[in-house]
Amino acid sequence: MSTPQPDRIGPRPIENIGEAEKIITNLESIMDSLLATLEEVAALVRAGHLHEATALEPAKAEFARAYALDAGRIKHSRLF
Repeated sequence: MSTPQPDRIGPRPIENIGEAEKIITNLESIMDSLLATLEEVAALVRAGHLHEATALEPAKAEFARAYALDAGRIKHSRLF
């Protein structure tokens, strides 16, 4: 017997312009942080410091997760 899974609730839609501006500003910050991390990883890999580069994987994953969440809210609110 399988355990019933709860219905997946989508991201909360954006309710006003101020909230939309905050999310877009946050997305820009996330993209800047992700880009800086990717550039650091690339420099470490080029220098042969693979162990140090792999240590940045959790940060990259967190930035990607945060980006996907905010981008999902924007997509979910496309009628706003």
